[in-house]
Amino acid sequence: MYIGTDGVRHIECIEGAITKEKYLDVLVKSVGKRPWRNNRVWQQDNATAHSAASVRKWLQANVGSRLEWPANSPDLSPIDAGMRGCKRSVNQRPLLTYS
Repeated sequence: MYIGTDGVRHIECIEGAITKEKYLDVLVKSVGKRPWRNNRVWQQDNATAHSAASVRKWLQANVGSRLEWPANSPDLSPIDAGMRGCKRSVNQRPLLTYS
């Protein structure tokens, strides 16, 4: 999920485990299409796919400022907090069935 100051910009469903190749593909397709402004900061955790050399190299070339984030800190991540709210909202809706 890519969240900008104007809301959610991109959501990508990944099948299976995230790898550095899959993550880099998502970055190129979503973030790589937009010019990066100097007032933006990139934040991600230190998951293995996020900290791969190829990903770090791509981010260094394409994203200005980056915020280093401690691994395994979902309670601090705005993305995880947003997903909790999204899941709660979806789970409160009635289930629609079609026959």
